[in-house]
Amino acid sequence: NLLPMIRFVLGPRIHVVTRLDAAGCLASFDAALMDSSILNLVINARDAMSNGGALVIATARIPRRRTGTAWSRDSDHVEISIEDNGTGMPADVLARALEPYYTTKRKGSGTGLGLNMVHDFIKASRGTLHLASEPAVGTRVSVLLPIKETPGPKSAASERSPLLPQMQAGRRKVVLFVDDEIALQRITRRILEKRGHEVHTAGSADEARELLGRVPVQVLVTDIIMPGAQDGTALAQWAREHFPHIGIIGMSGNADLRKEFEVHGGLFLRKPVLNARLIEAVESLDVADSPGA
Repeated sequence: NLLPMIRFVLGPRIHVVTRLDAAGCLASFDAALMDSSILNLVINARDAMSNGGALVIATARIPRRRTGTAWSRDSDHVEISIEDNGTGMPADVLARALEPYYTTKRKGSGTGLGLNMVHDFIKASRGTLHLASEPAVGTRVSVLLPIKETPGPKSAASERSPLLPQMQAGRRKVVLFVDDEIALQRITRRILEKRGHEVHTAGSADEARELLGRVPVQVLVTDIIMPGAQDGTALAQWAREHFPHIGIIGMSGNADLRKEFEVHGGLFLRKPVLNARLIEAVESLDVADSPGA
């Protein structure tokens, strides 16, 4: 289901190759965060192939012990790997690639948190992330997750995710989600629309302001760090001044931004944000039927 979005993100100059060989393998993780993590890795690969190239996405079952590698596991694992033939990383950059806030991208185009958040999510899912890279050759990111035993028959009650409680009556919202990555817009739209919310998306503060002027948005959900003249905090301030009763949620992996954002009456969520936490935040806000009410 994610492949069309991956092709869209990469564009026509990057060829996508899939080698999927993990049929029947089950692993436990938050699906929305896994989608976001894979897209984050794909976006990193895209940025390393500015002149075009190839991206290989592969899955495989890894036996509990594989001779000749550094991997030694107590159980079989499923591997998800993403490999590009882009610029690659020298040894000193590779050694720091998982550090928070470390980035080689120009100012305004990267925070240095993306890969670190993917690493933290995989670790929280009882998995491991491995990086290999060579300048002028490319980069390979490998994610290993423990395989679950095949589950037995489930009752209807057990199939309901405990992370997604039934939406209460009257909690349907008109939501505007703001992020400069179209792929993340689509994932979030899908998550919230499945709950019955009406979702609009924007890629910048300027686009969001235009939408707020003509759509009766009840909840604004915005990434805080965005390129352009206005970031998410400035957008929240503007929205609060013009629509006093609108609900505002800001998201960032940088916890230092919380205090400034919350000055404008917004709720701060630290990335990575579980889909259940985002849904809870949107549905718990007590907002008027119209933001201008």
